[in-house]
Amino acid sequence: MTRKQKSRRHRRSRSWIVLAALCALGLGGVALHARSTHAARNWLSEKVRAPRFTLEVVEFIGLERLDPEVLLRLARLTSSLPLIDLDLDILIERMSSHPRVASCVAARIPPDRLVVEIEERVPVARRAERREGLALDGVAFPLMGDEGATLPELRGEVKWALPLLRAAQELGVELAEIEIRSQSDLLVRPVERALRLRIGPDAEASLRTWLRIRDTDLLGRYAAREVDLRFRGSVVLRELRKTTRGREDGSS
Repeated sequence: MTRKQKSRRHRRSRSWIVLAALCALGLGGVALHARSTHAARNWLSEKVRAPRFTLEVVEFIGLERLDPEVLLRLARLTSSLPLIDLDLDILIERMSSHPRVASCVAARIPPDRLVVEIEERVPVARRAERREGLALDGVAFPLMGDEGATLPELRGEVKWALPLLRAAQELGVELAEIEIRSQSDLLVRPVERALRLRIGPDAEASLRTWLRIRDTDLLGRYAAREVDLRFRGSVVLRELRKTTRGREDGSS
């Protein structure tokens, strides 16, 4: 072997030694970094689970009728639980299982507080056959106390009544009773007049027509017991007590 070949081989050998040393240092650095990261994680975990960061206060915002204790039982919350260990998604899901809860949002407030904002469903009608309240989204739930005293009493298929209830709320029409005969025939008694309204499939259009005629001389002159609003652009008066000629008449 020549001197030149020996020199080249020595340089290659020295390169491998340097590379091996660097790899060893690198691996050592990785191991050291992993140990330090693990230690830091453990340290942080211990800190956030210290007694001062445990759950002590649950604050509810937006409750009107619901009892906070009922929601706490649903959530299965226990005191002295580390705040960091609260699974907010599960808590929200559990509280939202109550039929009266329309929406729920929860937030941790260190060091020891959980704040829960609740939007309650509001009953807009009372189901006569079940003594339940009905919200605009169709969800039924038990009424509390005298809550149903001023609500319209509903009989029949709920899903066909919902468009009417929404329209009545938007237009400010107060209803006393609703009887669902079919999807296109809803018999309604308004609060302000002692008569019946027949509402068609377009509940909003029917109620807008009612608002146009309810205070006109038309109803006063004919004293109808029933106003049929099912036909767009026309009104049919039935069960008239007196016509313009002053005689009793049973039709319009």
